[in-house]
Amino acid sequence: MDPSDPGRGSMIMAISWVLTSLCIGFIALRMYVRARITHSTGSDDWLMVLAGILQVAFQACITVGYTHGLGKRDQNLTINQLIEILKWMWISSTPAILTSTVARVSIAVLLMRLFGMHRWLRYFLISFTTLQTICGILIILFVWLQVDPVEGLWNPTIPARRWDPDIQRITAIVGQSLFTFSDLAYVLFPVMIIWRLNMPTHQKLGLITLLGLSIFTMMASVMKTVTSQSNALDPEAQYKASVSVLWSAVEQGLVISLGCVPPLRVLMRLEIPVWKSIRSTLSRFTGSKNSQAGTSTATNTDVELHSRKRDPYSNSLETARASAKEPDTESTRHLTEPGPGAIHRADEYEVSYD
Repeated sequence: MDPSDPGRGSMIMAISWVLTSLCIGFIALRMYVRARITHSTGSDDWLMVLAGILQVAFQACITVGYTHGLGKRDQNLTINQLIEILKWMWISSTPAILTSTVARVSIAVLLMRLFGMHRWLRYFLISFTTLQTICGILIILFVWLQVDPVEGLWNPTIPARRWDPDIQRITAIVGQSLFTFSDLAYVLFPVMIIWRLNMPTHQKLGLITLLGLSIFTMMASVMKTVTSQSNALDPEAQYKASVSVLWSAVEQGLVISLGCVPPLRVLMRLEIPVWKSIRSTLSRFTGSKNSQAGTSTATNTDVELHSRKRDPYSNSLETARASAKEPDTESTRHLTEPGPGAIHRADEYEVSYD
């Protein structure tokens, strides 16, 4: 026995605080871009702000648990310390589930803003997000209703009426499985849509990177599910369960951070020396042909990703402007030459609509 041995506690605190700080930074940068640059703040942004607040609440709970010995081996803890650690682990489960749910709802709303013209994707996002939100709410309810009095969750010495533990366990597995699938689907389906566009190579590399990170988030979600199924009778139950706290912090941090990436895409188009240098390097690496193709098709790519509606009459105006141009061919030039019966060209026109 070594009561001074922190066990996994220091590692959990270091990784979780770094990821939480990263989340706060991403959310702050996202709100700055939306409010000051694009002027298009929406409900998805405020939902992500709420997810960030819940993540801070989760971080506060596990930090309090760490002060009581979270991550230490059970044999190095007193009974009172174990009870306090379990108490704050159970309390932290509510902001953890809410963070995972709200962040994914924010991502779904963002995807509907960007790709709402694709009916199949819109219907999928609405139905799947509703389903995982309901599961998230049920998990929270079952956590706090499965034991009466509720103190029996973390204090085994209190006589309590308990549900069949499989009810909460199966609900948690189903809910976390939905979260896991969404980590892949919310990136894969949009990539399938925009990959068909004639995109520059550096944008395709960015999509591949985003997809790879989403797969890592999915793996963190799977590990969270696996490590949270600990045996309460295990003499090292708390020590083994502390791993699920770590994976929970990793999953939530990555979901929030990756969910903030698409709104920050506008920063790549600003005239910032670092971005210009990166684009120049990629252009030399991929060749001038790809660079030219990327330049000529960047506008088309942005149309797919832009959240604002285009002017429905812009095409009509462009057609009118094109028809007003002077014909250059020999076969039509005599029609505009001065003389009887000539066609008089007018460069002014008026377009009206109801």
